[in-house]
Amino acid sequence: MRILNKQRLEKEIQALYRQFQDDTSERLTEEKFNTALTNILNYQELETDGGVTRNVCVLICDIRGFSQLVENVSTTKVIQLLNVFFGSMVDIIDSRGGQVNKFMGDSLIAFFDSGEDVRGSVLQVLECAIAM
Repeated sequence: MRILNKQRLEKEIQALYRQFQDDTSERLTEEKFNTALTNILNYQELETDGGVTRNVCVLICDIRGFSQLVENVSTTKVIQLLNVFFGSMVDIIDSRGGQVNKFMGDSLIAFFDSGEDVRGSVLQVLECAIAM
């Protein structure tokens, strides 16, 4: 199985883009960008075999009353709301050591893994939930 840390990957890609934007001495070519992007993807990828078992804490978050809200608000406003919501939640999760696993409608799933320190993972999730 291949696992990517989405937040870290996004930051690396943004840094790559800024690097090419800021570097006026070197012209950005599709080939150079693709090569650098491939290197980032290969570096960020974590290999795990199917037999590995790990204890992680999972956080599931959604917007209370979202279905009722959507009925009374334009699609544009809903998308704006979700972008603000997910942006804030990802920042909070990332700052507490979590990794977003999936976005689904108005909800997200994140996991926290402190290695063998299950208590540490539980504390990370609780701190994250309080900050949210």
